[in-house]
Amino acid sequence: MSVQSPSLASGTRSRALADAVPVALLLAAIATATGSLLTADLELDGLGLVRSLHPLYLVALASLPLATLLESRRPSPRTWMLGAPVLAFVLVVWLTPLILEGTPRFRTSYQSWSYVDPLLTGDGLLPDKFIYHNWPLFPGLFAALEWITGIGDTTIIAAFPLAVMLTWLALVVALVRILAPQSGSVGWALAAWTTAVFSWTNQDYFSPQALAFVLFLALLVVLARAAVQRQGELAPRTVLIALALYAGIVITHALTSMIALAVIIALTVTRCVRRPGIVLIFALMFVVWQASVADPFYLVYGPRLRETLLSAGDFLQVNAASRVSGSVEHLTVVRVRIAMSLAAFALAVAAVLLTRRRRKEPAWRFAVIYLGALAIVTPVSSYGGEMLIRALLFALPAIAALVAITQPRGPVLAALIAVLVIAAPVHVVAHYGNEAYDYVSKDEIEGFRFVAERLAPARLYGGYPAGAFLRSADMQFRNGVTPNATRPPRADAFLRLEAQNWGRPPIATYLALSRGDDAAATLFANRPDFVERVRRAIERRPAEFIPVFENRDITIWRHLAPRGAP
Repeated sequence: MSVQSPSLASGTRSRALADAVPVALLLAAIATATGSLLTADLELDGLGLVRSLHPLYLVALASLPLATLLESRRPSPRTWMLGAPVLAFVLVVWLTPLILEGTPRFRTSYQSWSYVDPLLTGDGLLPDKFIYHNWPLFPGLFAALEWITGIGDTTIIAAFPLAVMLTWLALVVALVRILAPQSGSVGWALAAWTTAVFSWTNQDYFSPQALAFVLFLALLVVLARAAVQRQGELAPRTVLIALALYAGIVITHALTSMIALAVIIALTVTRCVRRPGIVLIFALMFVVWQASVADPFYLVYGPRLRETLLSAGDFLQVNAASRVSGSVEHLTVVRVRIAMSLAAFALAVAAVLLTRRRRKEPAWRFAVIYLGALAIVTPVSSYGGEMLIRALLFALPAIAALVAITQPRGPVLAALIAVLVIAAPVHVVAHYGNEAYDYVSKDEIEGFRFVAERLAPARLYGGYPAGAFLRSADMQFRNGVTPNATRPPRADAFLRLEAQNWGRPPIATYLALSRGDDAAATLFANRPDFVERVRRAIERRPAEFIPVFENRDITIWRHLAPRGAP
């Protein structure tokens, strides 16, 4: 009978402990976060969801990157255990608002459904009325989805952010496995962590941008494979796939197609991609679509776009200065978002410096040239104050790839994990910091459906997005209080609805005030008393404003123009 030596037994116990600790930490984090969510009550303020969450929830989020670190230090890291913590992070964080709120979040998601609704009601594409009917893949795809499956509007809107985020992560991992195969499973896990933690921009909501970004990431994977594995040559089959993906982007989202065109031009000029003809086809597809099919949009918005084109002063004012405003709590959220963005770009700079000796390698050149193209195209337009946010969104795949290319070990790996440990709980403030506004309650949805079922066709002011959700082809809608508006909200805009430029034909006019209007005025304009003052003014005009619907979170009045009004 053999007797195991004390040193061998000790080594066996140490290995067993090393195997068990990452799994135990992962399970403890999941149990803690889940328990915190199931016992939490929704309590929103100027910092978003944080007050609703137990501090242990945030501790659990910080623990998940540590589980990846501990697993990566094992002699043979388990692939599933490297990926499980980041998957748990995404599932917990992206499901948190749905669990706490019980409704699809993010108000603009409902407006995005207004692009789908006319196709379901038989009104068809109306490019003069709906912006994204000039780029119809998104509304067409989801109209077909509801028609075929019978899945309801709010179910699709609710499921979309998690589904699209998981798709983004899968495509980023595919990209990293092409650009940094030598980094192994540790590299792609760290790339996935970088993507998830810094994806606070809310661009995963139900929208054409989110769908276009899926196609964009798929196109990056195709181009990266050609650049790295085929010395830049694109086989005929690869050319067809790239053209199909770019065509999908062109008919979905103008900004994404412009950025994709800039990227392919940069890769071709630097000979990362050696098929110049594809650039000409991409450019032709882009120009023809914008100049012909999307012409209704540019006839209306073209002059405004030209005014902001290559205007550095306007770019900085709209994208930076105007966003640092609002309530004290909202300013804190803005500063957290700025810090998160700077941290993400600092990772890119650090990765480039750490790997500069590999600058002749195709993978390194692909990632850096991609970031360079993005830096050049970003200031072209202010894009309604959202261009810097989109820049972070589009930069993350390259940042994640560069993190993997560094093959972090020792102190570099520890420093990266430290950044992720800090950023993981902070992500909640950056991602959900505006939740007081982004939250859409059941009572508000009841009001939205009342508008569609009882008022349409009509003109509606306020209550965003009550008149831009269902029966949207029959509604004329003007939003009362908006985020990042250049001017604070005015009470007379709500009280003098006859002065709005409604156009023809003349139909019934309504005014709506919701908790969303109140939250927008409070967060973005620092005017917490605004909606209440408008309500008091309405009560003094009973002959002009007749209530037709009211619950806890939304009130709708029929507006009768005063005598003598035009």
